[in-house]
Amino acid sequence: MPPRGSRRALDWQHKVTHALAREFGVVGVEGLHITQMTRSARVTVDAPGANAAQKSGSNRAIAAQAWGSTVTLLAHKLAERGGHLVRVPAPCTSRRCSRCRAIAEGGRESRDRFVCKAPGRGHTAHADTNAARNVEHAVRRQAAPGHGGCQDVEPSPSGGR
Repeated sequence: MPPRGSRRALDWQHKVTHALAREFGVVGVEGLHITQMTRSARVTVDAPGANAAQKSGSNRAIAAQAWGSTVTLLAHKLAERGGHLVRVPAPCTSRRCSRCRAIAEGGRESRDRFVCKAPGRGHTAHADTNAARNVEHAVRRQAAPGHGGCQDVEPSPSGGR
């Protein structure tokens, strides 16, 4: 039998994915490459890796939250109800302005703050909220109504404009 914490995490995943699948017919997620994100930090004798401890902590946090299995459960539960999961490519979702759709260098002023640097703009938002809105825009633009199961979407050639 799995440890108590694992059972609680799995129970939480089932409850949340069930609620999302019951509430929404289409759910969009950022198509993160989790295995690449959780690769070990490069540590050698010559370069001991100043951020190896931070990377290790980040990897543990990602593993504990079980992002991949949560998305898999969500896809299955949506498909059971005739809904579908849309995986939006992750590149630029956190750098694109959700209001004007421009991508300009330096928009992520900090981990939490997004400021549009496009000329004449200046929209500000929490960085995660801005990225979530970009995922929502992509899902609304590209999700096929009535399509069951899970699909991967490609960004439009115009960059979403």
